[in-house]
Amino acid sequence: MKKVWLAYNGIAVLILAGLITLDYVVNIVIDGSGIDTIYTELAIYFCGFNILIAMPIWLIVLLVNRSRMNWKSVVAGIVLFLIFLGMTAYPVVTVIGYMAY
Repeated sequence: MKKVWLAYNGIAVLILAGLITLDYVVNIVIDGSGIDTIYTELAIYFCGFNILIAMPIWLIVLLVNRSRMNWKSVVAGIVLFLIFLGMTAYPVVTVIGYMAY
Protein backbone atom coordinates (compact mmCIF):
# COMPACT_ATOMS: atom_id res chain seq x y z
CA MET A 1 0.00 0.00 0.00
CA LYS A 2 2.72 2.47 0.88
CA LYS A 3 4.65 1.78 -2.33
CA VAL A 4 1.56 2.46 -4.43
CA TRP A 5 0.83 5.65 -2.46
CA LEU A 6 4.34 6.98 -2.99
CA ALA A 7 4.48 5.83 -6.62
CA TYR A 8 1.17 7.48 -7.46
CA ASN A 9 2.15 10.83 -5.99
CA GLY A 10 5.64 10.65 -7.51
CA ILE A 11 4.25 9.87 -10.96
CA ALA A 12 1.70 12.70 -10.63
CA VAL A 13 4.51 15.16 -9.89
CA LEU A 14 6.54 13.90 -12.86
CA ILE A 15 3.60 14.07 -15.27
CA LEU A 16 2.77 17.62 -14.20
CA ALA A 17 6.42 18.63 -14.49
CA GLY A 18 6.49 17.18 -18.02
CA LEU A 19 3.35 19.05 -19.05
CA ILE A 20 4.70 22.31 -17.63
CA THR A 21 8.00 21.79 -19.45
CA LEU A 22 6.23 21.03 -22.75
CA ASP A 23 4.06 24.12 -22.34
CA TYR A 24 7.09 26.28 -21.65
CA VAL A 25 9.09 24.86 -24.57
CA VAL A 26 6.25 25.11 -27.09
CA ASN A 27 5.10 28.60 -26.16
CA ILE A 28 8.26 30.44 -25.14
CA VAL A 29 11.33 28.69 -26.53
CA ILE A 30 10.06 27.58 -29.93
CA ASP A 31 7.60 30.32 -30.83
CA GLY A 32 7.07 33.30 -28.58
CA SER A 33 4.45 34.96 -30.78
CA GLY A 34 1.83 32.23 -31.06
CA ILE A 35 -0.03 30.55 -28.25
CA ASP A 36 -0.64 26.81 -28.15
CA THR A 37 -2.64 25.90 -25.05
CA ILE A 38 -2.92 22.12 -25.45
CA TYR A 39 -0.36 21.28 -22.75
CA THR A 40 -1.72 23.90 -20.38
CA GLU A 41 -5.22 22.49 -20.80
CA LEU A 42 -3.98 18.95 -20.17
CA ALA A 43 -2.19 20.15 -17.05
CA ILE A 44 -5.35 21.87 -15.77
CA TYR A 45 -7.45 18.74 -16.38
CA PHE A 46 -4.83 16.54 -14.72
CA CYS A 47 -4.62 18.84 -11.69
CA GLY A 48 -8.39 18.96 -11.37
CA PHE A 49 -8.69 15.18 -11.54
CA ASN A 50 -5.91 14.62 -9.04
CA ILE A 51 -7.12 17.20 -6.52
CA LEU A 52 -10.89 16.75 -6.78
CA ILE A 53 -11.28 13.02 -7.50
CA ALA A 54 -8.14 10.97 -6.85
CA MET A 55 -6.93 12.57 -3.62
CA PRO A 56 -10.21 12.19 -1.67
CA ILE A 57 -10.33 8.53 -2.72
CA TRP A 58 -6.74 8.06 -1.56
CA LEU A 59 -7.52 9.67 1.79
CA ILE A 60 -10.48 7.33 2.34
CA VAL A 61 -8.36 4.29 1.40
CA LEU A 62 -5.58 5.42 3.73
CA LEU A 63 -8.00 5.92 6.61
CA VAL A 64 -9.48 2.45 6.12
CA ASN A 65 -6.05 0.77 5.88
CA ARG A 66 -4.20 2.54 8.68
CA SER A 67 -2.53 -0.66 9.84
CA ARG A 68 -0.65 -1.11 6.55
CA MET A 69 0.87 2.36 6.50
CA ASN A 70 3.63 3.85 8.59
CA TRP A 71 3.96 7.56 9.30
CA LYS A 72 7.06 8.02 7.16
CA SER A 73 5.20 6.85 4.05
CA VAL A 74 2.18 9.01 4.83
CA VAL A 75 4.36 12.09 5.35
CA ALA A 76 6.39 11.39 2.20
CA GLY A 77 3.19 11.06 0.15
CA ILE A 78 1.75 14.24 1.61
CA VAL A 79 5.00 16.09 0.84
CA LEU A 80 4.80 14.89 -2.78
CA PHE A 81 1.17 15.99 -2.94
CA LEU A 82 2.09 19.43 -1.57
CA ILE A 83 4.79 19.70 -4.24
CA PHE A 84 2.08 18.82 -6.78
CA LEU A 85 -0.17 21.56 -5.36
CA GLY A 86 2.64 24.08 -5.60
CA MET A 87 3.29 23.13 -9.20
CA THR A 88 -0.44 23.50 -9.94
CA ALA A 89 -0.05 27.27 -9.68
CA TYR A 90 1.90 27.45 -12.95
CA PRO A 91 -0.87 26.18 -15.28
CA VAL A 92 -3.50 28.26 -13.47
CA VAL A 93 -1.49 31.48 -13.72
CA THR A 94 -0.59 30.65 -17.33
CA VAL A 95 -4.26 30.27 -18.27
CA ILE A 96 -5.05 33.60 -16.61
CA GLY A 97 -2.22 35.16 -18.62
CA TYR A 98 -3.47 33.60 -21.85
CA MET A 99 -6.94 35.00 -21.20
CA ALA A 100 -5.44 38.48 -20.72
CA TYR A 101 -3.40 38.13 -23.91
